[in-house]
Amino acid sequence: MMDVKIRKTGERENLIIIDPDTGIDWINDLMGNCNELPEYDEDAGCYVMTRDDFEWWDDLTIRYQKADDRYHSLLTTLNNNNSKKLFNDVQNIYVDLENYPEALNDACDACDNY
Repeated sequence: MMDVKIRKTGERENLIIIDPDTGIDWINDLMGNCNELPEYDEDAGCYVMTRDDFEWWDDLTIRYQKADDRYHSLLTTLNNNNSKKLFNDVQNIYVDLENYPEALNDACDACDNY
């Protein structure tokens, strides 16, 4: 879980995204892999971002978590060939980060045609 202090107001919020397979929170990895880790306030022991940035990441992680949960659920229910096809389809998604949850859902929707 990422503890976030909102710049200007000092409000504290949290960002979290859990890997459905491992149960591990990977919000720092998600943001770090995008080179988007916010400023860290050593004194407060938390990250600092604007309200707008927090809301953008909060919306993304909520949509991403729902799509990722759906994807992992489908992988466990499909037969071996279809789960491999879905996995391969998802590995070939190349979209901007903010569009990834919808693209992942589209790949899951396509399972009906397998």
